[in-house]
Amino acid sequence: MSEALIDQARVCIAVMMEDLEGEEDFLPFMTIRSRDSNRTFYVAMDMPGDNKDLVADTMTVLCATHRAAEVVFASVAWMVTKVNPASRTQWVAPSKDPDRVETVFILEAKEDAMVTHTAPVTRENNAVRLGEWSSFPATTDVAGRFGDAIRMGMGWGRSIPPDLGEFIDTEMAEGRGERIITGLTRTLRSERTRLIAEMASRN
Repeated sequence: MSEALIDQARVCIAVMMEDLEGEEDFLPFMTIRSRDSNRTFYVAMDMPGDNKDLVADTMTVLCATHRAAEVVFASVAWMVTKVNPASRTQWVAPSKDPDRVETVFILEAKEDAMVTHTAPVTRENNAVRLGEWSSFPATTDVAGRFGDAIRMGMGWGRSIPPDLGEFIDTEMAEGRGERIITGLTRTLRSERTRLIAEMASRN
């Protein structure tokens, strides 16, 4: 895995965390290294109404249109560090779990691997502090919808023909990238809705 993107992300997070107070969080972000141009793109990921499905679809489209060879996604999130299956009768969201721990997590993806980096967050006397980083392979359970979105987008990007890739790059360079991203995201969401309805009709 390239150390450049992950190192840049950690530096960026450290700088943003210094300015946080109380319950403030930094805006989730992605850094994408393009396969074709080897250029790097930074994208802040707003979550309107905490709509994580929309964010995940947008991540897929961004990874595809930039033909991502490497991706870093960073956010503040709740994680559960200890689970006793015998005491659980139903699924509990990490944000509601009594064993939850607030962390900054980074998903670092390349075409042949995905790694999760986490660091604990502490909030005391209105100050926000970041602990030491740890890293481990990103399983499906850990990476969740955002990991799936990145994998899907990288796979989609590999299937884009060179001439279409050039067209997308030109449109983005001339300021029409938002139209492409919005249109493809809408198409992706419509297709997912269609597939869900189709599967439901078979059951």
